[in-house]
Amino acid sequence: MESYFAAAYWPSRRETLEGCAERATYFLSDLAGISDTLRGWRKKAKSRKAALAQKVISAEDSNDMRALLENGRSRRDMDRSVIEELGYGIGLWNGQAGSDEASLSVRCGVYDVSGMSNAVVLSLPRSFDLTSGKGVLALARSFAEAWEPERFILTSFSRNGEEVDKAQAKGQSWQPFLDIALYLQKPLVPSFQARTGDAIYELNHGRVFLSHSLSPAD
Repeated sequence: MESYFAAAYWPSRRETLEGCAERATYFLSDLAGISDTLRGWRKKAKSRKAALAQKVISAEDSNDMRALLENGRSRRDMDRSVIEELGYGIGLWNGQAGSDEASLSVRCGVYDVSGMSNAVVLSLPRSFDLTSGKGVLALARSFAEAWEPERFILTSFSRNGEEVDKAQAKGQSWQPFLDIALYLQKPLVPSFQARTGDAIYELNHGRVFLSHSLSPAD
């Protein structure tokens, strides 16, 4: 069965620990309102049993996320000092199994690092309804509003691999494409042409495109 993910990416942007924690907490709160499978997040561990023993992260108080992101900072091997420019990162799991299982990775606050960007990647549960325009639009808005990314995609892992290969064959690192959903900040909007029947929604900082295959979002 095909697997899908939703992801937001943005280039160098220095942020404080508090700023990233607030963004992440707002994001978790928003996700919980989209689907019951997108709640109950806890830190990943070496085994399912160990992960289930982890505390569920509060979607109301940023202190939980602040502590996790602080622990997830990259450190130098020699003296364990923090590598500031690599920002803050954490891997989460929703505590569910089978078709309801999902994982989430956050990398925020990266700046001045060649070849590395900020990214939030949600491996979607197989039970998530990818035909619902309303649900997909809510997910895209959640990513865009919480993280203010340069771009967001919702696609299958296989389709994304194909598009990456196409871009690399042209000497490009990435080019916009629409599978299920695509968001672009305003400066990037002219680089993409929607197909007939695709839905378009304006946000404060950019534009969301939804595939014509989805049910109406409004």
